[in-house]
Amino acid sequence: MQHRLAKLDVFKGEKVEEFATFHEWDPMETCRQARTHLRGVALAYIRRTPLFPRDWTELKTLLTRRFQPRDLTAAYKAQFRSRKRQRSEDILTYIDALQKLAEMAWPLLDPIARDEMVADQFLNGLDIHDLRIQVAATGIRRIEYLMRVARSL
Repeated sequence: MQHRLAKLDVFKGEKVEEFATFHEWDPMETCRQARTHLRGVALAYIRRTPLFPRDWTELKTLLTRRFQPRDLTAAYKAQFRSRKRQRSEDILTYIDALQKLAEMAWPLLDPIARDEMVADQFLNGLDIHDLRIQVAATGIRRIEYLMRVARSL
């Protein structure tokens, strides 16, 4: 009986490895199975590469180098620092986005310190200068209170 990987929307090496372990595939069979299930930009990338991967380790290395930055936290930190409130974005959506980015950028940071960073970026990213000044003038640094003040103005 032939077992196949499900078609995946995105390449996920850990899924391939789960299948390989379950079905006891060797590295060459794992590579063959994974290659047949690549789609989109991952498939185009492998077709263009001059080095044709012969086993799972080579294929995984090629795809990981291309599609997964080494330090995702650096990317999340950059996104967090540049995040501004969009004109059509409500306060809750904006704060939620900041909190998620902060958790990904600084997963080990004390939650209280992370909330202070979110509060600072919240103020910096407000789109209306007068609103930013009014909220900052309150002296409040807890995100829950900042949110209430900003919504009431």
